[in-house]
Amino acid sequence: MMIIVFGVCVEALKAVGLDFGAIDLRIQSSKDRNGELRENPEFIVVEINSAPSLGEETLKRYITELPNLLKNKYARKISNIRS
Repeated sequence: MMIIVFGVCVEALKAVGLDFGAIDLRIQSSKDRNGELRENPEFIVVEINSAPSLGEETLKRYITELPNLLKNKYARKISNIRS
């Protein structure tokens, strides 16, 4: 399930032209009306935040992930400049 959610979030960011953002999701309960576990709860993207908040945990993730994002995005451009 998480791989599917991750993929949809990446596609949602691409659809609005963002490399980075926070995705708000609405996810169906993991159990149905009879209390039985659903195999694949449904979900929808509610909104994409282009400037998410900077809480303590979020800031730690930004510090770790943003350099990786930039490095991957611009790796080809940097290697072309150095050549």
